[in-house]
Amino acid sequence: YFRDFPRYLSLGCRGKKVEVQAVYKLIDAGEEQNGSGPYYAGLSLDGDSWSPQNLTRCSLGSGPVGNTLSDCRECQQNASGEGDCPIEKDTWYQDTMILDMPEQCPPSPDGPVMPSIFVNPYQTLNVSAFTATPIT
Repeated sequence: YFRDFPRYLSLGCRGKKVEVQAVYKLIDAGEEQNGSGPYYAGLSLDGDSWSPQNLTRCSLGSGPVGNTLSDCRECQQNASGEGDCPIEKDTWYQDTMILDMPEQCPPSPDGPVMPSIFVNPYQTLNVSAFTATPIT
């Protein structure tokens, strides 16, 4: 059973670096269907062969958003979101990815660069931010 509800930030061709961030927590892991973990979700670049598939994931704890970043680590993710950085239910995370956007359009044979938030079937994320900011 799979449903795709795409929500992308489509980034243009400006030849600049862009910081993409997502702040979220897993509020329903779908334990009945997915088992007890590990769980994978978060910032993703599905299908973009030209860009590095790395990101920094930091924990914000289980309290309200705005807690101090801790336990930051570099993650290498494949297209399914699985990698070195599983997440835990009811913990806030901040994912950050720096993209070096080319000047040519489209930036890759696959079309525009479209960062997204990956989540597995039966899981529910509470997303409090999904942003792209130019780095000057």
